[in-house]
Amino acid sequence: MFEPQIISFEQLSGALDISKPVIVVDGQDYTGVQIAAHTLAADFGNRNHYRHSFKLSSPSNSRFIRQTERFLPIEGKWESFVTSLVTQPLDGIDSALVIAGSDKRGAIFGAYTVSEQIGVSPWYWWADVPILSKSKIFALPTATLHGEPSVKFRGIFINDEAPALTSWVLEKFGSKYNVEFYKHVFELLLRLKANYLWPAMWPGYPYPGNSFFVDDPLNQKTADDYGIVVSTSHHEPMQRATNEWLQSDKGQWDWASNKANISQFFREGAERAKSYDSYFTVGMRGDGDSPISGTDPKALMEDIINTQRSIITEVYGNSTAVNQVWALYKEVQAIYDQGLQVPDDITLLFADDNFGNIRRLATQTERQRSGGSGIYYHMEYVGSPISYKWLNTNSLGKIHHQLSLAKMTGTDRIWVFNVADIKPMEVPLTFALTFAYNHTTISTDSIPEYLLQYARREIPDASEADVEETSDLLLSHSRLMGIRKHEHTEQSVFSVLNYREADRWASVWDALNKRADSLSARVSQASSAAFFQLVLQPIKASQIFYTLRVAQARNNLFGQERANTANVWADRTLELFDKDYDIEEEYHSLLHGKWNHIMAQAHYGYVSSWVPPIRNMITGMYYVQRRQKSVPAVGNIGVRIDGSAGSHVGLFNEGNHLSQPSREPSLILPLFSPYNPLDFSSPGFPCHPVKGTLDDHTTDQLVNVTVDWSSGSYEEVTLPLVKVAPDASFAGHVQADGVVSILAPHFVESTAASDGTTYHVLPHLGRSIEYSGAVGLLPYNTTVAFHSGRPLP
Repeated sequence: MFEPQIISFEQLSGALDISKPVIVVDGQDYTGVQIAAHTLAADFGNRNHYRHSFKLSSPSNSRFIRQTERFLPIEGKWESFVTSLVTQPLDGIDSALVIAGSDKRGAIFGAYTVSEQIGVSPWYWWADVPILSKSKIFALPTATLHGEPSVKFRGIFINDEAPALTSWVLEKFGSKYNVEFYKHVFELLLRLKANYLWPAMWPGYPYPGNSFFVDDPLNQKTADDYGIVVSTSHHEPMQRATNEWLQSDKGQWDWASNKANISQFFREGAERAKSYDSYFTVGMRGDGDSPISGTDPKALMEDIINTQRSIITEVYGNSTAVNQVWALYKEVQAIYDQGLQVPDDITLLFADDNFGNIRRLATQTERQRSGGSGIYYHMEYVGSPISYKWLNTNSLGKIHHQLSLAKMTGTDRIWVFNVADIKPMEVPLTFALTFAYNHTTISTDSIPEYLLQYARREIPDASEADVEETSDLLLSHSRLMGIRKHEHTEQSVFSVLNYREADRWASVWDALNKRADSLSARVSQASSAAFFQLVLQPIKASQIFYTLRVAQARNNLFGQERANTANVWADRTLELFDKDYDIEEEYHSLLHGKWNHIMAQAHYGYVSSWVPPIRNMITGMYYVQRRQKSVPAVGNIGVRIDGSAGSHVGLFNEGNHLSQPSREPSLILPLFSPYNPLDFSSPGFPCHPVKGTLDDHTTDQLVNVTVDWSSGSYEEVTLPLVKVAPDASFAGHVQADGVVSILAPHFVESTAASDGTTYHVLPHLGRSIEYSGAVGLLPYNTTVAFHSGRPLP
C-alpha cells in the first residue's frame, strides 16, 4: 500500500499504456517467477475482462537483466526489485515496463506490487474484495526502487486450526490440508510480501491431525516452487510434524529415554527437506508442547541441539548448510538464560507472553550473532490461563509498539505470527506484515493513515467519505480490542455498580455498531461481502458479545435484589445469545456458503480451565417469581443508590433490619405507591426525571439526582456531599470519591533527557474506555539505568 507508485489510471506525460499487456518472462527463470507472471496475467484479465500474456525477471536467472546496467542498484540485495520503462527491451517490442528482482522473491514481489496497484487486493480471494474494471491502465515513466525488507523472514503460523478452519478445509478441499488449499496460502503470503510458513499441525480430528509433509506429497515441493520458506513450529524440530511422531510407533517423545528413535526421526526430516528452501527448527519441547522432562533440562537441551547439528552435518556436509532457528518459548527461554551456549548461526526466536507482550529482546551482544534473532508473536492463543481464538482481538497500537521494540533492538531476522485460522485475522496480519516489510511506513501516529489506505484498497468502490468512516470504524474496533478480549470477559469484568463502567462499555459498542450498520447500508453489492467480513461482523459480533455480558451482570444484580427487572435482563441475555448464533449463521451462508464453518469456534462457556468449550453455553442466570409479593415489612417497591448493592441485598429479617428515621432537617422522599405517578422532586436536589410510573411493563426507573449547592446545607442526606472548589488558576487533577485518577497522556509536564529521549503519547494504545492513549519512551531502544527501583536522573 505504501510502495512507490508504478501505475496510474490517467494518461500522464511519458506514461505507457499497458491496458492490454503482453507479459514476458524468461523461460530459464525460477518457477515461482513464472507462477507470479501467470498470476499477473490473470489479474490483468480479471481487471479488464480479458486475458493476455511487460518483462518480469530476476537477475540471476535472466539473461536480459544480467545485461542491463540500470538494474545494478539491486545487485546482491535481499528480496528487492526495481521497475523502469525501457525502450526496445527486446526485438519487436518498442517499449515495456520492466520489473527486475534482485532474487526470486524480489521479482515475485514486483509482480504482485503491480497487481495491487492495478486494483487486485491481496485479500481478493480470502476476503472477497472486488476487482474493479478500469478502461485504461498506464505505467508511469518514473523508475522505482523497492526493498530491502525490514525483516528478513516474515510469515505466519497456522495453528489451533480446529474446529473452524479444519471443518472448512474438509468441506472445500477434501480429507486433508492438500496442495490446492496451500496454493491459496502461498499466494496470499507472497501478495502480502511474506516468505515464511509454519504450516497447520494440530493433532486432532480426523485422526491423527495435520501434517504438511505427508498430507499431500506436493505440499513441500509446491511451497518451494512458489518461493515460500517452510519451517516448523516452536515444538516440532527438524522439519517433522508432531503427528508424524504420533503415527510412528517409536515410543515416547522423551529424549532421555528414547534418544535413538527420536534422532532417526530427525534424520528423516533433514533428508526429506534436502531439495527445498527450509528453515530448520532445532531444540525440543516435551510431549504435547509441554516443558521438556528430565532433572537437568539445560544439559538435555545442549545434547539435543548438538545431535541435531551432527545430523545436519551428515546430511548436508556442513552444520551451517541450512538455516536454523531455536524458539525460546515459555520455559525454553529460561533454559537459554541459564547460560546455554548455542552456535552463532542459529537464530534465536524470542516469544511474547502469548498475549502480545514480547518477553525478551536481543541484547547488544546477541545482535552480533550471524544467525540474528526474531520473534514469535501471538494474534490468538490456546493455553493457560485462558484461550482466545474466536475473533480478532488485536490492538494495532499494541502490535505497532511491540514490533517497533523488536525492530529498534535488531530482533528482526524472523517474525512469525500465530494467526490460527488466517480468517478473521485479516486486519492485524496485514498491518504486521506491512510493518515487517517496511517499518518506516507506519509510525505510532500514522496508524489512522495506514487504515485509510487499507480501507481504500479493501472497499475499492466506496466514496472517500465512506472510506474515512470505514477506517475510523477499524481504528475504534482496534482500540477497544486493546481493553479486553472476548473470551477474557465474564459478566463480572465490567462493573454495573461503580462509575457506570458496564454502561459505558456497552454504550461505546452500541454506538460503533450503529455506525457500522449505517455504513453497511451504503456499501455496494460488489463490496458487501468484504465489508461484512472485515468490518461489520467483527464489530457486530463483539457488540452482541459484550452487551450480553453486561446483560448477565445486570440480571445477577437485580436477581440478588429479587427485583422484577432481573427477568427482563434474563430475557435480554437469551435474546442476545440467539443473535450471536444468527450472525455466525449469516457468515456461514455468505456467498452461498463459501466460508461455512469458519466462525464455528465456541466462545461462551470457559468455566474453570483454558480448554475451549465444545459448544456455546452461558451460566449463572437469575429468575425471580414475579407473581409473588415481597414480605410486608419491605414492600414491593425498592430504592437502590447507583454505585452500591446495599447491605443484605434481597434479604430481610424483621428482628434486626428495622428502619430508622432520619434526623431533621433531612431529605425525605415522598411516599411511594404502586402504579401511581411518583414525584421525586425536592428543593435543593433537582432530579431527572421528576415523575414516572412503575407497572408490569416498566419495572425499573433510573433517577439522576444532582445538588443545588447554593440552597444551603443538610445535616444528613442519603448521599454524602463534599463541595470541592479549586482556585480558578489551578491546573491539574482533583480528587473525587477519594481517588485522584490521572490517565497517562494527561500529564502536566514532560522534559526530554539530554540525549533526546522523551516521553511520547502513543495515541492508539491504552486501556481506557474513553479514548486516551498511553505514554512510552522514544526512541524505543532507549537504555534506562535503574537504581533502587527508580530511574536515575
